[in-house]
Amino acid sequence: MTLPDPEIARTTRRRFVVAGAGALTAVPLLLAACGGDDEAKPAARGKSRFAFTDDRGVEISLDGPVERIVAHEYAALALWDYGVRPVGIYGSVPFDEQPLFGQLDLSGVESVGDVWGEVNLEALAALRPDLVITTYWPSEKLLGGIKDDKLERKMTAIAPIAGIHAQVPATTTIEHFEELAGALGRDLRAKPVVAARKRYERAVQSFRTAVEAKPGLRVMAVYADPEALYVGKSQDYSDLREYQAWGLELVSGKGSDPYWEKMSWENADRYPADVILYDARATAPTLDKLADIPAWRRLPAVEAGQLSPWHMEEGVSYNLFAGHIEELAARIERSETVA
Repeated sequence: MTLPDPEIARTTRRRFVVAGAGALTAVPLLLAACGGDDEAKPAARGKSRFAFTDDRGVEISLDGPVERIVAHEYAALALWDYGVRPVGIYGSVPFDEQPLFGQLDLSGVESVGDVWGEVNLEALAALRPDLVITTYWPSEKLLGGIKDDKLERKMTAIAPIAGIHAQVPATTTIEHFEELAGALGRDLRAKPVVAARKRYERAVQSFRTAVEAKPGLRVMAVYADPEALYVGKSQDYSDLREYQAWGLELVSGKGSDPYWEKMSWENADRYPADVILYDARATAPTLDKLADIPAWRRLPAVEAGQLSPWHMEEGVSYNLFAGHIEELAARIERSETVA
Protein backbone atom coordinates (compact mmCIF):
# COMPACT_ATOMS: atom_id res chain seq x y z
CA MET A 1 0.00 0.00 0.00
CA THR A 2 1.43 3.37 -1.03
CA LEU A 3 -0.15 6.56 0.23
CA PRO A 4 0.90 10.09 -0.68
CA ASP A 5 1.78 11.14 2.85
CA PRO A 6 0.44 10.13 6.25
CA GLU A 7 -0.85 13.64 6.85
CA ILE A 8 -2.87 13.97 3.64
CA ALA A 9 -3.94 10.47 2.64
CA ARG A 10 -7.70 9.98 2.46
CA THR A 11 -8.44 11.64 5.77
CA THR A 12 -5.76 14.35 5.48
CA ARG A 13 -5.38 14.38 9.22
CA ARG A 14 -3.34 11.39 10.25
CA ARG A 15 -1.79 12.12 13.62
CA PHE A 16 -1.42 8.68 15.12
CA VAL A 17 -1.53 7.74 18.80
CA VAL A 18 -0.64 4.09 19.36
CA ALA A 19 -2.90 2.25 21.80
CA GLY A 20 -1.23 0.67 24.80
CA ALA A 21 -0.11 -2.91 24.32
CA GLY A 22 -2.09 -4.01 27.36
CA ALA A 23 -5.39 -2.58 26.18
CA LEU A 24 -6.78 -5.85 24.85
CA THR A 25 -6.04 -7.88 27.95
CA ALA A 26 -7.56 -5.13 30.06
CA VAL A 27 -10.89 -5.16 28.25
CA PRO A 28 -12.66 -7.68 30.54
CA LEU A 29 -11.60 -5.69 33.59
CA LEU A 30 -12.83 -2.47 32.01
CA LEU A 31 -16.17 -4.02 31.21
CA ALA A 32 -16.55 -5.40 34.71
CA ALA A 33 -15.78 -1.99 36.17
CA CYS A 34 -18.46 -0.31 34.08
CA GLY A 35 -21.52 -2.05 35.41
CA GLY A 36 -24.73 -0.40 36.08
CA ASP A 37 -24.84 2.89 34.16
CA ASP A 38 -28.64 2.78 34.05
CA GLU A 39 -29.06 6.50 33.45
CA ALA A 40 -27.42 6.41 30.02
CA LYS A 41 -29.90 6.85 27.18
CA PRO A 42 -30.17 4.01 24.66
CA ALA A 43 -28.85 4.72 21.18
CA ALA A 44 -31.72 3.11 19.31
CA ARG A 45 -34.80 1.04 19.99
CA GLY A 46 -33.70 -2.18 18.30
CA LYS A 47 -35.67 -5.30 17.56
CA SER A 48 -35.57 -8.20 20.01
CA ARG A 49 -32.81 -9.77 17.93
CA PHE A 50 -30.26 -8.07 15.69
CA ALA A 51 -28.82 -9.65 12.55
CA PHE A 52 -26.86 -7.80 9.87
CA THR A 53 -24.14 -8.58 7.33
CA ASP A 54 -21.85 -5.63 6.75
CA ASP A 55 -20.07 -4.68 3.52
CA ARG A 56 -16.99 -6.72 4.41
CA GLY A 57 -19.20 -9.79 4.54
CA VAL A 58 -19.01 -9.95 8.33
CA GLU A 59 -22.16 -11.46 9.81
CA ILE A 60 -23.25 -9.87 13.08
CA SER A 61 -25.89 -11.66 15.15
CA LEU A 62 -26.94 -10.57 18.63
CA ASP A 63 -29.48 -12.28 20.86
CA GLY A 64 -30.87 -9.02 22.18
CA PRO A 65 -31.63 -5.56 20.81
CA VAL A 66 -28.94 -3.05 19.90
CA GLU A 67 -29.46 -0.23 22.39
CA ARG A 68 -25.97 1.20 22.86
CA ILE A 69 -24.10 2.28 19.73
CA VAL A 70 -20.71 3.89 19.31
CA ALA A 71 -20.25 5.36 15.83
CA HIS A 72 -17.60 6.98 13.71
CA GLU A 73 -18.51 10.62 13.07
CA TYR A 74 -19.75 9.99 9.51
CA ALA A 75 -21.71 6.89 10.51
CA ALA A 76 -23.37 8.92 13.28
CA LEU A 77 -24.43 11.50 10.68
CA ALA A 78 -25.65 8.79 8.31
CA LEU A 79 -27.99 7.32 10.91
CA TRP A 80 -29.10 10.52 12.64
CA ASP A 81 -32.04 11.17 10.30
CA TYR A 82 -33.42 7.74 11.15
CA GLY A 83 -33.49 8.58 14.84
CA VAL A 84 -30.41 6.56 15.82
CA ARG A 85 -28.60 8.29 18.68
CA PRO A 86 -25.19 6.90 19.64
CA VAL A 87 -23.88 6.89 23.19
CA GLY A 88 -20.39 7.60 21.86
CA ILE A 89 -18.68 9.00 18.76
CA TYR A 90 -15.09 8.87 17.56
CA GLY A 91 -13.76 11.05 14.78
CA SER A 92 -11.05 13.34 13.49
CA VAL A 93 -11.62 16.48 15.60
CA PRO A 94 -13.33 17.42 18.88
CA PHE A 95 -17.10 17.82 18.69
CA ASP A 96 -16.95 21.62 18.86
CA GLU A 97 -14.53 21.75 15.90
CA GLN A 98 -16.67 19.55 13.64
CA PRO A 99 -18.98 21.87 11.67
CA LEU A 100 -21.13 18.91 10.67
CA PHE A 101 -22.22 18.59 14.29
CA GLY A 102 -23.35 22.20 14.56
CA GLN A 103 -27.07 21.40 14.27
CA LEU A 104 -27.03 18.20 16.33
CA ASP A 105 -27.92 17.84 19.99
CA LEU A 106 -24.99 15.82 21.29
CA SER A 107 -25.88 16.14 24.95
CA GLY A 108 -25.21 12.82 26.62
CA VAL A 109 -22.96 11.63 23.78
CA GLU A 110 -19.38 10.86 24.81
CA SER A 111 -16.27 11.33 22.68
CA VAL A 112 -14.09 8.23 22.48
CA GLY A 113 -11.56 9.71 20.06
CA ASP A 114 -10.97 13.04 18.34
CA VAL A 115 -7.83 12.39 16.25
CA TRP A 116 -7.89 10.31 13.10
CA GLY A 117 -6.99 6.69 13.82
CA GLU A 118 -7.15 7.02 17.60
CA VAL A 119 -9.87 5.40 19.68
CA ASN A 120 -9.73 5.47 23.48
CA LEU A 121 -10.31 1.81 24.30
CA GLU A 122 -10.99 2.45 27.98
CA ALA A 123 -13.63 5.05 27.14
CA LEU A 124 -15.10 2.74 24.52
CA ALA A 125 -15.37 -0.16 26.95
CA ALA A 126 -16.83 2.09 29.64
CA LEU A 127 -19.80 2.85 27.36
CA ARG A 128 -20.63 -0.87 27.08
CA PRO A 129 -21.62 -0.66 23.40
CA ASP A 130 -23.66 -3.38 21.76
CA LEU A 131 -22.34 -2.34 18.36
CA VAL A 132 -19.75 -0.05 16.73
CA ILE A 133 -20.71 1.42 13.34
CA THR A 134 -18.34 2.94 10.82
CA THR A 135 -17.49 3.12 7.12
CA TYR A 136 -15.31 0.68 5.18
CA TRP A 137 -12.54 1.69 2.75
CA PRO A 138 -11.45 -1.35 0.69
CA SER A 139 -8.60 0.54 -1.03
CA GLU A 140 -6.79 0.44 2.30
CA LYS A 141 -8.76 -2.48 3.77
CA LEU A 142 -9.46 -0.25 6.74
CA LEU A 143 -12.54 0.74 8.67
CA GLY A 144 -13.31 4.46 8.96
CA GLY A 145 -11.22 6.19 11.62
CA ILE A 146 -9.44 2.96 12.68
CA LYS A 147 -5.79 3.17 11.75
CA ASP A 148 -4.95 -0.53 11.47
CA ASP A 149 -6.17 -4.07 12.04
CA LYS A 150 -4.47 -4.20 15.44
CA LEU A 151 -6.74 -1.45 16.77
CA GLU A 152 -9.69 -3.03 14.97
CA ARG A 153 -9.11 -6.34 16.80
CA LYS A 154 -8.98 -4.59 20.15
CA MET A 155 -12.22 -2.76 19.43
CA THR A 156 -13.91 -5.94 18.23
CA ALA A 157 -13.04 -7.56 21.56
CA ILE A 158 -15.29 -4.91 23.13
CA ALA A 159 -18.15 -4.93 20.60
CA PRO A 160 -18.79 -6.13 17.04
CA ILE A 161 -18.11 -3.60 14.28
CA ALA A 162 -20.33 -3.00 11.26
CA GLY A 163 -18.60 -1.38 8.29
CA ILE A 164 -20.50 0.27 5.41
CA HIS A 165 -18.75 0.54 2.03
CA ALA A 166 -17.64 4.13 1.37
CA GLN A 167 -16.12 3.70 -2.09
CA VAL A 168 -19.19 2.69 -4.03
CA PRO A 169 -21.37 5.46 -5.52
CA ALA A 170 -22.70 7.60 -2.67
CA THR A 171 -26.31 6.56 -3.27
CA THR A 172 -25.31 2.95 -2.60
CA THR A 173 -23.55 3.93 0.63
CA ILE A 174 -26.69 5.80 1.73
CA GLU A 175 -28.90 2.82 0.87
CA HIS A 176 -26.69 0.49 2.90
CA PHE A 177 -26.85 2.78 5.92
CA GLU A 178 -30.62 2.85 5.47
CA GLU A 179 -30.67 -0.96 5.45
CA LEU A 180 -28.69 -0.92 8.69
CA ALA A 181 -31.15 1.59 10.19
CA GLY A 182 -33.96 -0.80 9.32
CA ALA A 183 -32.12 -3.67 10.98
CA LEU A 184 -31.87 -1.47 14.07
CA GLY A 185 -35.64 -1.19 14.10
CA ARG A 186 -36.04 2.31 12.71
CA ASP A 187 -39.05 3.33 10.61
CA LEU A 188 -37.85 3.80 7.03
CA ARG A 189 -41.21 5.32 6.02
CA ALA A 190 -41.20 8.04 8.65
CA LYS A 191 -42.02 11.50 7.28
CA PRO A 192 -38.51 12.98 7.79
CA VAL A 193 -36.94 10.00 6.01
CA VAL A 194 -39.33 10.26 3.06
CA ALA A 195 -38.80 14.03 2.88
CA ALA A 196 -35.02 13.56 2.80
CA ARG A 197 -35.29 11.12 -0.11
CA LYS A 198 -37.48 13.54 -2.07
CA ARG A 199 -35.06 16.40 -1.43
CA TYR A 200 -32.22 14.22 -2.71
CA GLU A 201 -34.14 13.30 -5.88
CA ARG A 202 -34.89 16.96 -6.60
CA ALA A 203 -31.24 17.88 -6.02
CA VAL A 204 -30.03 15.24 -8.49
CA GLN A 205 -32.40 16.47 -11.18
CA SER A 206 -31.29 20.08 -10.64
CA PHE A 207 -27.66 18.98 -10.83
CA ARG A 208 -28.21 17.18 -14.13
CA THR A 209 -29.91 20.28 -15.53
CA ALA A 210 -27.05 22.53 -14.41
CA VAL A 211 -24.45 20.25 -15.99
CA GLU A 212 -26.34 19.97 -19.27
CA ALA A 213 -26.45 23.76 -19.50
CA LYS A 214 -22.64 24.03 -19.24
CA PRO A 215 -21.15 21.60 -21.78
CA GLY A 216 -17.37 21.34 -21.62
CA LEU A 217 -17.08 22.68 -18.07
CA ARG A 218 -14.30 20.76 -16.32
CA VAL A 219 -14.23 20.24 -12.55
CA MET A 220 -11.25 19.04 -10.49
CA ALA A 221 -11.34 17.91 -6.84
CA VAL A 222 -8.18 18.55 -4.84
CA TYR A 223 -6.45 18.63 -1.53
CA ALA A 224 -3.77 21.33 -1.37
CA ASP A 225 -1.12 22.37 1.11
CA PRO A 226 2.17 24.30 0.86
CA GLU A 227 4.05 21.14 -0.09
CA ALA A 228 2.02 19.88 -3.04
CA LEU A 229 -1.28 19.66 -4.90
CA TYR A 230 -3.19 16.38 -4.74
CA VAL A 231 -5.74 15.68 -7.45
CA GLY A 232 -8.53 13.33 -6.39
CA LYS A 233 -9.09 10.10 -8.30
CA SER A 234 -12.76 10.07 -9.17
CA GLN A 235 -13.15 6.27 -8.94
CA ASP A 236 -12.03 6.29 -5.29
CA TYR A 237 -14.59 8.77 -3.97
CA SER A 238 -18.28 8.01 -3.68
CA ASP A 239 -19.51 11.55 -4.40
CA LEU A 240 -17.23 12.04 -7.41
CA ARG A 241 -18.47 8.78 -8.88
CA GLU A 242 -22.03 10.08 -8.68
CA TYR A 243 -21.21 13.50 -10.14
CA GLN A 244 -19.47 11.82 -13.06
CA ALA A 245 -22.40 9.45 -13.62
CA TRP A 246 -24.73 12.46 -13.70
CA GLY A 247 -22.79 14.00 -16.58
CA LEU A 248 -20.14 16.18 -14.93
CA GLU A 249 -16.78 16.29 -16.72
CA LEU A 250 -14.33 15.49 -13.94
CA VAL A 251 -10.58 15.87 -14.14
CA SER A 252 -9.31 12.76 -12.36
CA GLY A 253 -5.90 12.07 -10.90
CA LYS A 254 -3.84 9.26 -12.40
CA GLY A 255 -1.32 6.72 -11.17
CA SER A 256 -1.35 3.58 -9.03
CA ASP A 257 -1.66 5.19 -5.60
CA PRO A 258 -5.14 5.22 -4.07
CA TYR A 259 -7.15 8.41 -3.76
CA TRP A 260 -4.71 10.97 -5.16
CA GLU A 261 -2.20 11.97 -7.77
CA LYS A 262 0.45 14.10 -6.12
CA MET A 263 2.13 16.84 -8.11
CA SER A 264 4.58 19.58 -7.23
CA TRP A 265 3.38 23.15 -7.39
CA GLU A 266 5.62 23.64 -10.44
CA ASN A 267 3.32 21.18 -12.25
CA ALA A 268 0.05 22.26 -10.65
CA ASP A 269 -1.33 23.51 -13.96
CA ARG A 270 -0.92 20.09 -15.62
CA TYR A 271 -4.68 19.56 -15.84
CA PRO A 272 -6.90 22.41 -17.04
CA ALA A 273 -9.93 22.88 -14.80
CA ASP A 274 -12.66 25.50 -14.81
CA VAL A 275 -13.98 24.77 -11.32
CA ILE A 276 -12.00 23.48 -8.36
CA LEU A 277 -13.53 21.53 -5.52
CA TYR A 278 -11.30 22.16 -2.52
CA ASP A 279 -11.11 19.89 0.51
CA ALA A 280 -13.44 21.50 3.04
CA ARG A 281 -13.08 19.12 5.96
CA ALA A 282 -12.37 20.55 9.39
CA THR A 283 -8.70 19.52 9.27
CA ALA A 284 -7.88 20.77 5.75
CA PRO A 285 -6.14 24.10 5.05
CA THR A 286 -8.62 26.94 4.66
CA LEU A 287 -8.91 29.10 1.54
CA ASP A 288 -7.12 31.86 3.43
CA LYS A 289 -4.16 29.53 4.00
CA LEU A 290 -4.18 28.37 0.39
CA ALA A 291 -4.13 31.98 -0.78
CA ASP A 292 -0.56 32.18 0.57
CA ILE A 293 0.58 29.72 -2.12
CA PRO A 294 1.47 31.65 -5.33
CA ALA A 295 0.92 28.68 -7.66
CA TRP A 296 -2.52 28.12 -6.17
CA ARG A 297 -3.49 31.74 -6.83
CA ARG A 298 -2.42 31.36 -10.48
CA LEU A 299 -4.72 28.43 -11.26
CA PRO A 300 -7.41 29.64 -13.71
CA ALA A 301 -10.31 28.44 -11.56
CA VAL A 302 -8.86 30.23 -8.53
CA GLU A 303 -8.27 33.43 -10.48
CA ALA A 304 -11.88 33.30 -11.68
CA GLY A 305 -13.20 32.63 -8.19
CA GLN A 306 -14.80 29.40 -9.39
CA LEU A 307 -14.32 27.34 -6.25
CA SER A 308 -16.67 25.09 -4.32
CA PRO A 309 -16.20 23.07 -1.12
CA TRP A 310 -15.53 19.36 -1.54
CA HIS A 311 -17.14 17.20 1.14
CA MET A 312 -15.32 14.06 0.12
CA GLU A 313 -16.35 11.60 2.84
CA GLU A 314 -19.70 13.01 3.81
CA GLY A 315 -22.14 11.63 1.22
CA VAL A 316 -23.64 9.23 3.77
CA SER A 317 -27.24 10.43 4.14
CA TYR A 318 -29.90 11.75 1.78
CA ASN A 319 -30.11 15.13 3.50
CA LEU A 320 -26.38 15.63 3.83
CA PHE A 321 -25.58 14.62 0.27
CA ALA A 322 -28.51 16.62 -1.13
CA GLY A 323 -26.98 19.73 0.41
CA HIS A 324 -23.65 19.02 -1.29
CA ILE A 325 -25.34 18.42 -4.64
CA GLU A 326 -27.33 21.64 -4.39
CA GLU A 327 -24.20 23.59 -3.47
CA LEU A 328 -22.19 22.27 -6.42
CA ALA A 329 -25.09 22.71 -8.86
CA ALA A 330 -25.30 26.38 -7.88
CA ARG A 331 -21.56 26.77 -8.45
CA ILE A 332 -21.81 25.15 -11.87
CA GLU A 333 -24.66 27.48 -12.85
CA ARG A 334 -22.48 30.49 -12.02
CA SER A 335 -19.29 29.20 -13.71
CA GLU A 336 -17.82 29.53 -17.18
CA THR A 337 -15.01 27.86 -19.10
CA VAL A 338 -11.79 29.61 -18.12
CA ALA A 339 -8.98 27.04 -18.52
